[in-house]
Amino acid sequence: MNSVCKRHRLACVGIIGKLHNKVCAVGLGLACSWLSSMCVAQAQVTASQAPVHETPGAEALAVNAPQRLQPQWLQPELSPNDARQVDYFVLNNNLPVLLISDPNAEKAAAALDVNVGSGEDPLERAGLAHFLEHMLFLGTQKYPDSEEYQAYIQKHGGSHNAYTSLMHTNYFFDVNADHLAGALDRFAQFFIGPLFNEEYVDRERNAVHSEFRSKFSTEYRRQEDVLRQVITPGHALSRFRTGNLDSLHNEDGELRKALVSFYNRYYAANNMRLVVVGKETLPQLRAMVKPLFSAIKDFPVAHEEASTPLFNASFLPASINITPNTEVRSVSYLFPIPKNDYWMKKPLSYLGFVLGHEGEGSLAWLLKEQGWIESLSAGRGVGWRQGDTFGVSISLTPEGLKHVDTIDSLLFSYIKTLQREGINEWRFNEIKRLGEIDFNFKERGEAMMEASHLASKMQLVDSPILFSMDYRLGQFDKALIQNFAGHLNADNVLRIVTAPSLQTTDKTALYEVPYAVNQTYKPAHIDPAKNEAYKVLLDKSALPAKNPFVPESLALIKEAHDKPKQIVKHARFNAWHVSNTEFSVPRATVRVRLKSVLVEQSAEHAAMVKLLADAIEADLNPVTYQAAMAGANFSINATSRGIDFVFSGYSDSIEPLLNYTVKQLNNYKKGKGIVAELPRLKSMQEALVRRYRNDKKETPYRQMMSHLAATLYQPYWSAPDMADALAALEPTALPGFTENLLRQSEVTVLTAGNINTRHAKKLAKKLKRVLVDGRSFKSKVGARVTQLVQANAIDIAAEHQDNATMLYLQGSDDSLQEQAALQLFAQTLSTPFYHQLRTQQQLGYIVFGSYYPVREVPGAVFVVQSPQADVVALERAISTFLADYKPDFDTQFHVHQLALVGQLSEKPKNLNALVSQYWQSLNSGDTAFSRDEALIAAVENYQLDDFKAWYNQFLTDSQKRQLILYSQNATVDKPKTVFSLIPHITDYAAFKGKAPSLLYP
Repeated sequence: MNSVCKRHRLACVGIIGKLHNKVCAVGLGLACSWLSSMCVAQAQVTASQAPVHETPGAEALAVNAPQRLQPQWLQPELSPNDARQVDYFVLNNNLPVLLISDPNAEKAAAALDVNVGSGEDPLERAGLAHFLEHMLFLGTQKYPDSEEYQAYIQKHGGSHNAYTSLMHTNYFFDVNADHLAGALDRFAQFFIGPLFNEEYVDRERNAVHSEFRSKFSTEYRRQEDVLRQVITPGHALSRFRTGNLDSLHNEDGELRKALVSFYNRYYAANNMRLVVVGKETLPQLRAMVKPLFSAIKDFPVAHEEASTPLFNASFLPASINITPNTEVRSVSYLFPIPKNDYWMKKPLSYLGFVLGHEGEGSLAWLLKEQGWIESLSAGRGVGWRQGDTFGVSISLTPEGLKHVDTIDSLLFSYIKTLQREGINEWRFNEIKRLGEIDFNFKERGEAMMEASHLASKMQLVDSPILFSMDYRLGQFDKALIQNFAGHLNADNVLRIVTAPSLQTTDKTALYEVPYAVNQTYKPAHIDPAKNEAYKVLLDKSALPAKNPFVPESLALIKEAHDKPKQIVKHARFNAWHVSNTEFSVPRATVRVRLKSVLVEQSAEHAAMVKLLADAIEADLNPVTYQAAMAGANFSINATSRGIDFVFSGYSDSIEPLLNYTVKQLNNYKKGKGIVAELPRLKSMQEALVRRYRNDKKETPYRQMMSHLAATLYQPYWSAPDMADALAALEPTALPGFTENLLRQSEVTVLTAGNINTRHAKKLAKKLKRVLVDGRSFKSKVGARVTQLVQANAIDIAAEHQDNATMLYLQGSDDSLQEQAALQLFAQTLSTPFYHQLRTQQQLGYIVFGSYYPVREVPGAVFVVQSPQADVVALERAISTFLADYKPDFDTQFHVHQLALVGQLSEKPKNLNALVSQYWQSLNSGDTAFSRDEALIAAVENYQLDDFKAWYNQFLTDSQKRQLILYSQNATVDKPKTVFSLIPHITDYAAFKGKAPSLLYP
């Protein structure tokens, strides 16, 4: 879990990255779920111990002395749009280092990747690599207080995280740029002198177990568990990677010795890669890094080189049935393939591009037209040191489950067509050109995530291509692509079918997943000559055509504005525009928001607009997918007040995409197209109902967030209310609803980026023509935020084995002064809250306190989710912390104040982040675009004595402005001692209807 939410995310990473992400987006467990186990681990060290870098025994390191790593004389190639300076070198202890100097950096960052993961856990200590990742945060010789690292990062405006994957353990942080040196010093000690304090070795086992239990019902974890049953014993992928109390047993007191042994075997300088990003010059960064990280010891590292095959020789082809925890249906195909180290030729990316394509004629398009699937993705799956996999993942409809054998046949028929006709240089060159464009106009993202990504890539490739490998393609190698395609055959496949009520014969021990293995399975082959209906289907299929959205003009306009200006003012249609090329990219964004009183009126209408948005997205997808592959993205999202449309990407490609969308919207308004296709609408309706019904099996704290919003915000409905409304609606009403929605909507448009004002007005005119007519409409009611006047409780019936409690405290008003105070409050308490309840008391894996605004009404939430403590104990722990914790305001207030100002002042790093800021301002009524600066000033101007007084008064007054949300495991009786005394909210609409509220546009 990330320790701090971020404002600006990484910019897109090119077509190659898009192709990979398309695979992961669907949730191909076998392809993506084993990639990492994200977590943060902190603890308190109370006693110093001897350093753990003992000399490894010869039996553990049966290799020769390490060969010194030679520096690459060619420095990494940066994008032409990247003005930073980089330096790649190798320290005397054989640690490769990449430095990135960015004089404009507001946040500094660092990441260190260790080339070892859970794939090399000792067989008798499953989860040890992951456990070690937790333990490194728990105190070092130089900084024995386990809270030191997290506290330093947090109070200087930063965040941190780590993950353990099959082959890597990756640690990373960011911090306000002025404090890089102090953060690096604390970070480096993880790899120089960690304590592995015995007391916290035993405590942190509980944290790992809590993490295991918190994700016990997650579908991808359950699928992993089944796959472990059929993978060859001893293979890296056959191991349980997370760890729990059983696998990390400590009855013999030997767990610390196992940690030290693992650390001393793999945590050598030559097995690590370091990336540091800072505002300092390269010589200054080198001077900062060298003395710290040269202290990491180096020694030979022996990785497991076993040649164990993924499956036994006679196992494939085979099929597995899995019973899911939620109502989901899917079929996945897993193909073992040779190790793919062709980072520039990218044969698997090419195969994934063709098989995962969603344009007209594609396999995905064909199966969606039949109403059999909701989504399809294809691409590289999980890899290990000696091999890789390729996966195809398909999300099925209930009707599609009946046709899995036909899907088998269509898939392998399409693969044969690909092998025979689809490996073409022109298609490869099109992908290559798009990747080259993306690289040339690469935008900046978060320094921390970039550092983490680069550190892991340094383990794989030479330094010159570190920045370009996600974008660029090398030479077309047809034979290489054909070789990998040859492994995608009916004799080399594991099919995994997941659905309720499938026949199963066994149950896994760890996650208790019902499953069955069929080794007599052979993928179905239907002869089109003997089956006319199948022949008709087959004849509709086609390989991807040339992409019509590839941008031609990449020139930048000269017009530039400081902030958006209104270009159209109308009773129902208001458009704003800002020309901006400060990021030197030929990209633009058009955002459109429809707000309608029709949607605000009821959950039934909110359900209808959700169905409409999904229908439009599905109908446009064959075309918008093509556009997305060329860097022009379209998205549509139902909101609680209407619909949002977003067009973003290369400005040369946006207009044809917008023109196509406007044309289709005009058809929908007339009752034509998807809005009148009842069979498809019915299937989408059923899918939405399943999605909302499945929410009750989500992790409890996530459900609480949704219920909290449903309690405080109007219009907003909880997942159960939306599920009921969706189940009751009649799709036949959608054409009339669509017409009424457009007739009764108020439209806001923002155009931004590489578009001049004349062009922006032209686009706005097109949108106005289809979205606004001359008829009158009822003005909107507006959004309301409930003001709490007494303590209330909400009992959430989550179908989950964990218990959870959330305490929400609301500010007294929505003034900037109160917003500043609540943000300082959360900034001050988040780290000690985590330390006390997570590290010291070991109440659970999911523990956090954070700022939680609802529109402009500030608030704070404190959350604990636990596998063992009941909800009353959790509430008591939260309340006790708030009552007993006494911040050292005299020494810490100004530190937290500066950290918060630094976070709020952080400038957008790319066009999308800038547009998001403008869009948020517009929709909150801040047409002067000055609210952010005013909030920063409010934080800066807060005086110590004033905040002390506010803090004490807030803790007293908030007793009347709080909500307690709790979820107790259904198998355990709910304790009544505390919660029975508090009024419970059971009808959100009735509660909001009676409570006072603040009105917003």
